[in-house]
Order: sequence, then structure tokens, then C-alpha cells
Amino acid sequence: MKRKVKLFTSIASLCLAVALMAFGVYAAANVEYTATGSVSFESYVAVTWEATATGGLTSQPATTAGSYVTHADGSAATGTNTWDADRVFGAATGEQVIVYTIKCTNNGTDPVDVSYVENAMIAEQENVLSVEAKCGKTGSLATADPSAVTLTKGQTYEYVLTVTLEDVSASLGSEGLSFNLKFTAAKGTIA
Repeated sequence: MKRKVKLFTSIASLCLAVALMAFGVYAAANVEYTATGSVSFESYVAVTWEATATGGLTSQPATTAGSYVTHADGSAATGTNTWDADRVFGAATGEQVIVYTIKCTNNGTDPVDVSYVENAMIAEQENVLSVEAKCGKTGSLATADPSAVTLTKGQTYEYVLTVTLEDVSASLGSEGLSFNLKFTAAKGTIA
């Protein structure tokens, strides 16, 4: 009789362990953590803005904001474009990182000052995400700084925002990272 009780106890424990493992795998495979954001480009000079988002779920192709050529005639009128840059993380290897890249190229002959003037980020559970931002002239990215970078003709400014999901078991539904980036390009002050 003791053997039967031990046998049934062992079987019940094994079933419980398998059920918990299956639930953990299901939860990890169904991560619903998102990065929701908007990027605004404001220009007063002849520049081209380009923005892309890569990473996240494998089923999501790279998205792009397109190329915006603003004020090719060098006029002082304001031009604003906004890009909704939403991505969803996945649980598979490589799906936990989303990279946003924003570039501005000076098309005119005058120097151009480019900077980001707003960097509002709200993470619903900050211990789940790590966020790193770098900016500078292409090829010399440094830690993000809101001060202006001056571009001469043909030079490109680049801003890279990397968001990493640290905990793939965090299935948080609609919660996630919300951000609003705003960039501006204006006539530079140095020749």
C-alpha cells in the first residue's frame, strides 16, 4: 500500500512539474510587451530626414518613416513630419531588441544645427527594459546629448535608440515603453 501511495505521489508531482514548465514556456512564447512611440521632425532648412525601426518580432519587417526632403529651396518656413514607430517584442532569440535609427543629412550649402529637443520616455515597468540612446555625426556616436550637432554640406547626424527587453517572461499586455522624440534642424551658426 505504501508503494502505491508513493507511486501516485510521484506521478502527481511529475504532472505538476510538467504543467508548470508548459505554462512557463507558453508565457514566454506569448510576450506582449511593446514599444510605442512617435518621432517628429521639424526643419527650417534643406535637409533629408530618414528613420527606421528594426528588431522585435521576426514577423515584423523593418519599418521606415520614409525620406523627407524639407525646404530644398532653403526657405525659413517650418516643416514638420511625424512618424508612428510602434514595434512588438518577441520571446525568440534576437527578438528582444528593437533599434530606432533617425538620420538627418544636410543638403544645402549653409551649416545646419541638428538636435533632439524632446526625449520623453515612460516605461510601465522599468526593471523589464533597458534603454540606450546615442547621437552624433555618423561614425562618431556618443552618449545622447540634447546640444546641437553642426553639419556641413553632405554630413549626416544620426540618433540611435536601442531598447532591450530584459525579461521575456514579462507578458504585460498593452503595457510597455512609450516615447516621444522630437528633432529639429535649423540654420547653423558657424561657417
